[in-house]
Amino acid sequence: MRTNLLRLVASAWILLFSLPVVAADSTVTGTLVEIGCANVPFGKGTAACMVRCAKRGEPIGIRTDEGTYTITGDWAFQNEEQLARLMTKEVRAIGEVTGMTIVITSMEPAE
Repeated sequence: MRTNLLRLVASAWILLFSLPVVAADSTVTGTLVEIGCANVPFGKGTAACMVRCAKRGEPIGIRTDEGTYTITGDWAFQNEEQLARLMTKEVRAIGEVTGMTIVITSMEPAE
């Protein structure tokens, strides 16, 4: 009886940990930046420079009070017009957050 109970508990744990983890979408609000320029004071033309760097594949992110979330995935390549319009502006991004990275599903100006 005891052996069967142990087997049942062990099987339940194995099943529990083998299920895929589905992360819920989170919202990150902050300034859209090109990571290399994240700490450079914003001046005239900086947004255009950041967009050029982002189009070359340089990492982009969202600078918040907690730090800068790196945007992963292909959002920047699929949304070049929106990227150019929102660079250096306050944004609200929704996506899967893991640590300080985010895979964006949608982004809009923060209000």
